[in-house]
Amino acid sequence: MVMEKASILLVEDDRTLLNNYKEILELEGFDVIAKPNGLEALEFCKKNKVDLILSDITMPDMDGYDFFTQFKQLKYVDTPFLFLTSKTEYVDLRYAMNLGSDDYLAKPISTKDLVQSVKVRLHRKLEISENFHAIINRLEKGFELMSNHEFLTPLNGIIGFLNILKKNLSNADSEENLKFINYINQSAKRLLELLEKLRLWNSINNEQTEITDTAKTNVSLVMLLQYWVNEIAGSYDRLTDVMFYPHEDMIVEIDPYFIGIIFKEVTDNAFKFSSKGSPVVLETKIQNGKYLVIISDSGQNCKAQFIRESQVFFQFNRNKFEQQGLGIGLAITNLICHKTGTEIEFLDNEPKGITVIIKLDFVETQFH
Repeated sequence: MVMEKASILLVEDDRTLLNNYKEILELEGFDVIAKPNGLEALEFCKKNKVDLILSDITMPDMDGYDFFTQFKQLKYVDTPFLFLTSKTEYVDLRYAMNLGSDDYLAKPISTKDLVQSVKVRLHRKLEISENFHAIINRLEKGFELMSNHEFLTPLNGIIGFLNILKKNLSNADSEENLKFINYINQSAKRLLELLEKLRLWNSINNEQTEITDTAKTNVSLVMLLQYWVNEIAGSYDRLTDVMFYPHEDMIVEIDPYFIGIIFKEVTDNAFKFSSKGSPVVLETKIQNGKYLVIISDSGQNCKAQFIRESQVFFQFNRNKFEQQGLGIGLAITNLICHKTGTEIEFLDNEPKGITVIIKLDFVETQFH
């Protein structure tokens, strides 16, 4: 898909070629601005931005090389620049590419090659632009979330409770002071966990942390799952909501540290988006040559689609229910799954809730 009514600056001193190329491109639906030399083209570019430039090299007043060099100083970094040239010697082509041009087309140019080259470059520009804007939007959302909620809430909690403690220093009620200290500790832990997730996500995303799928630690996965689910359930004061059905125990082909991250993030979401008193079910089994860890909840109206499509610095349905986090946990989970070849599925429960299925490769059919 090429951007609608893209504008092309065509620079060619041969009037016949200029008119021919212009007609061909206009028949393809492009808006073509024609200039006979680099000097006139540069003056036009100082006041106007186009989507793509096609320029001859050998021209009077200002040749294509000089035009390109001065055009770059205008900082239109996203505008594709293609040279039209009859200079097909290696040294000439290499010089053009070393200047930073996107491509070159050797004369004589067929209609098909001209149109295809233009469309390919415009399509690539559109892809880069869309990806760039998506990243910028996510970063802007992330900074907004961090400045408005995620960092300020625990920091304000720490500062607020410290001020209360100062005022209560002469208060003999040590139990009340201990309560405030616990609130401070919880806020500090929340902030620390968030910063650690950001660090880990950045480290994995930039391949500073190596993830392998060959670790074979002789540790009971069922015991680890039991420990982790109790730890998370305890933090929500919901130990009685846990229903654990371990059918078989395995040694899996992924480092326990990373399977721990995946499991804890998924399980934490199960408790976060479900109410106290509703069950969170954990099950393990072998199916189709994979070791399955299945986590189900009966939480609020959060659909699997939202979780599947979530990205870092993205929060879904925040206007419906309180949600902490930046989407960073699921981003880390998806990164680890991608790098280790671990499959993960998010399915809707009826009438409400989410089931998450983690599919792991295993090296033994029975732990011993």
